[in-house]
Amino acid sequence: MMRITIILALLALQLFLARMGSADSFDVPKNESLGINNINESYPQGRCGRQAGGRKCPPKLCCSKRGWCGTAPGYCDPLFCQSQCSGAPIPPYVSPFLTAEQQPEGGMRGIRSFLLNEVVV
Repeated sequence: MMRITIILALLALQLFLARMGSADSFDVPKNESLGINNINESYPQGRCGRQAGGRKCPPKLCCSKRGWCGTAPGYCDPLFCQSQCSGAPIPPYVSPFLTAEQQPEGGMRGIRSFLLNEVVV
Protein backbone atom coordinates (compact mmCIF):
# COMPACT_ATOMS: atom_id res chain seq x y z
CA MET A 1 0.00 0.00 0.00
CA MET A 2 2.81 2.42 0.86
CA ARG A 3 4.54 1.61 -2.42
CA ILE A 4 1.41 2.62 -4.39
CA THR A 5 1.17 5.87 -2.41
CA ILE A 6 4.79 6.70 -3.19
CA ILE A 7 4.32 5.91 -6.89
CA LEU A 8 1.18 8.08 -7.06
CA ALA A 9 2.97 10.93 -5.28
CA LEU A 10 5.90 10.72 -7.70
CA LEU A 11 3.53 10.70 -10.69
CA ALA A 12 1.71 13.74 -9.34
CA LEU A 13 5.04 15.50 -8.79
CA GLN A 14 6.16 14.62 -12.31
CA LEU A 15 2.94 16.00 -13.82
CA PHE A 16 3.28 19.17 -11.76
CA LEU A 17 6.90 19.71 -12.78
CA ALA A 18 6.11 19.00 -16.44
CA ARG A 19 3.35 21.60 -16.39
CA MET A 20 5.49 24.20 -14.60
CA GLY A 21 8.44 23.57 -16.91
CA SER A 22 6.31 24.24 -19.98
CA ALA A 23 5.16 27.63 -18.66
CA ASP A 24 7.20 30.62 -19.80
CA SER A 25 8.79 31.85 -16.59
CA PHE A 26 9.64 35.21 -18.20
CA ASP A 27 6.12 35.95 -19.40
CA VAL A 28 4.84 39.37 -18.30
CA PRO A 29 1.43 39.03 -16.65
CA LYS A 30 -1.51 40.42 -18.56
CA ASN A 31 -2.46 43.92 -17.45
CA GLU A 32 -6.00 42.83 -16.63
CA SER A 33 -4.64 40.75 -13.75
CA LEU A 34 -3.11 43.94 -12.32
CA GLY A 35 -6.44 45.75 -12.42
CA ILE A 36 -5.45 47.99 -15.34
CA ASN A 37 -8.25 47.43 -17.82
CA ASN A 38 -7.77 50.08 -20.51
CA ILE A 39 -3.97 50.14 -20.86
CA ASN A 40 -3.95 47.78 -23.86
CA GLU A 41 -6.18 50.14 -25.83
CA SER A 42 -3.37 52.64 -26.32
CA TYR A 43 -0.29 50.41 -26.27
CA PRO A 44 0.26 46.69 -25.74
CA GLN A 45 1.13 45.91 -22.12
CA GLY A 46 2.74 49.31 -21.44
CA ARG A 47 5.50 48.98 -24.07
CA CYS A 48 6.96 51.98 -25.90
CA GLY A 49 9.92 53.27 -27.91
CA ARG A 50 12.31 51.15 -29.97
CA GLN A 51 11.12 47.98 -28.24
CA ALA A 52 7.53 48.62 -29.38
CA GLY A 53 7.99 49.89 -32.93
CA GLY A 54 8.22 53.55 -31.89
CA ARG A 55 4.94 53.63 -29.96
CA LYS A 56 4.44 56.55 -27.58
CA CYS A 57 3.26 56.40 -23.98
CA PRO A 58 -0.01 58.06 -22.94
CA PRO A 59 0.22 61.69 -21.74
CA LYS A 60 2.20 62.34 -18.54
CA LEU A 61 4.14 59.05 -18.81
CA CYS A 62 7.81 58.60 -19.74
CA CYS A 63 9.29 55.83 -21.88
CA SER A 64 12.22 54.11 -20.13
CA LYS A 65 15.36 52.92 -21.92
CA ARG A 66 14.00 49.40 -21.57
CA GLY A 67 10.78 50.34 -23.39
CA TRP A 68 8.20 50.56 -20.58
CA CYS A 69 5.87 53.47 -19.73
CA GLY A 70 5.78 54.95 -16.23
CA THR A 71 6.22 58.01 -14.04
CA ALA A 72 8.90 56.99 -11.52
CA PRO A 73 12.49 58.27 -11.78
CA GLY A 74 13.44 54.92 -13.34
CA TYR A 75 11.32 55.97 -16.32
CA CYS A 76 11.64 59.79 -16.40
CA ASP A 77 15.16 60.45 -15.11
CA PRO A 78 17.36 61.53 -18.06
CA LEU A 79 19.75 58.69 -17.21
CA PHE A 80 17.01 56.09 -17.75
CA CYS A 81 14.55 57.76 -20.15
CA GLN A 82 14.30 56.94 -23.86
CA SER A 83 11.55 59.38 -24.93
CA GLN A 84 8.79 61.62 -23.54
CA CYS A 85 11.17 62.36 -20.68
CA SER A 86 9.33 65.42 -19.44
CA GLY A 87 6.24 63.38 -18.57
CA ALA A 88 6.66 63.70 -14.81
CA PRO A 89 8.57 66.23 -12.73
CA ILE A 90 12.02 65.06 -11.68
CA PRO A 91 13.16 65.96 -8.15
CA PRO A 92 15.76 68.74 -8.05
CA TYR A 93 19.40 67.71 -7.77
CA VAL A 94 20.86 68.11 -4.30
CA SER A 95 24.54 68.07 -3.48
CA PRO A 96 25.41 65.36 -0.97
CA PHE A 97 27.60 67.89 0.82
CA LEU A 98 24.76 70.21 1.89
CA THR A 99 23.31 70.02 5.37
CA ALA A 100 19.71 68.92 5.78
CA GLU A 101 18.67 72.56 6.31
CA GLN A 102 20.31 73.64 3.02
CA GLN A 103 18.69 70.94 0.86
CA PRO A 104 15.47 71.92 -0.94
CA GLU A 105 12.32 70.00 -0.09
CA GLY A 106 11.84 67.03 -2.43
CA GLY A 107 15.50 66.95 -3.38
CA MET A 108 17.39 63.70 -3.81
CA ARG A 109 19.53 62.65 -0.88
CA GLY A 110 21.93 59.84 -0.08
CA ILE A 111 24.06 57.61 -2.27
CA ARG A 112 22.15 58.41 -5.48
CA SER A 113 22.90 62.10 -5.00
CA PHE A 114 26.54 61.30 -4.41
CA LEU A 115 26.77 59.19 -7.57
CA LEU A 116 24.98 61.81 -9.68
CA ASN A 117 27.35 64.48 -8.37
CA GLU A 118 30.04 63.01 -10.60
CA VAL A 119 27.78 63.37 -13.66
CA VAL A 120 26.18 66.76 -12.95
CA VAL A 121 29.13 68.80 -11.66
